[in-house]
Amino acid sequence: MRHFHVKDRENNKLNNEEKMILKLFSNESEWIKSIDNFTSAKIQERTTEATRYILSDLKSYSDKIQAVDDGVPNPKKSDKCLASLAYGLLNSQRICTIDKSCYEVLKNGTNYGYALTHRLLLLQMAHYSRHCSIFSKSEDRYFSNRFCSMLYVEAEFIAIQDFENGFVDLMLEIMCLCGLHGHAQFLNRTWLERIKRFQTPYGCFGLDVKKMEYTFRQEALRWKLYRSRDYDTLEGLCNEHVTSLAMATYAEAVRFILEIYY
Repeated sequence: MRHFHVKDRENNKLNNEEKMILKLFSNESEWIKSIDNFTSAKIQERTTEATRYILSDLKSYSDKIQAVDDGVPNPKKSDKCLASLAYGLLNSQRICTIDKSCYEVLKNGTNYGYALTHRLLLLQMAHYSRHCSIFSKSEDRYFSNRFCSMLYVEAEFIAIQDFENGFVDLMLEIMCLCGLHGHAQFLNRTWLERIKRFQTPYGCFGLDVKKMEYTFRQEALRWKLYRSRDYDTLEGLCNEHVTSLAMATYAEAVRFILEIYY
């Protein structure tokens, strides 16, 4: 979302696809109307044979996560599907229209990593931003729960690795999206406590705890405000994507406490 805002501010005209995606993300008032309550029932943990193989080896998993262009959907395809959702028509039963290839992405996409979170994001955008279903209300819920079931297994694997190797970004994306969908088990208190290690003394979050600790021991840093599409500020220690996800995830934790106990 920031990418589009910065591009617009720099007088680089957004193309139609970018405009439609921005519209989906910036429609906060519509999102609030459909926020799910936290469910008391836990989702059933499940994983596929392929995912079990990937999660059995750290190096294999890390290589797969970094190869984002190999996933289904890859970032370009994910944007295309989001844009098609934004400008697609709705029928009288509130079923939304997306590009034909995007139905296959949801049904038979990659079952791990960013590709899986982006499959979930497409369903959530339909539900929260456009108030429609891609397949049907029950089918969309089935797929969302199925995706979060697989993502929970992946989150546990990342937690075992202590969120290192840049996994904190994906971990927060998993926690944020499935927490938004009402799955309280993703707001694991231990996970939330350990993620705080990635927060700098200035409040923002980064990807590398060791680099952050070393740099702050060496010298005081000065803020550098960039007007580019670079996600890193504070001499590379503050990652805006991680910071945004962390803020959203902790906000969900606060909402959970208020909803359950107050």
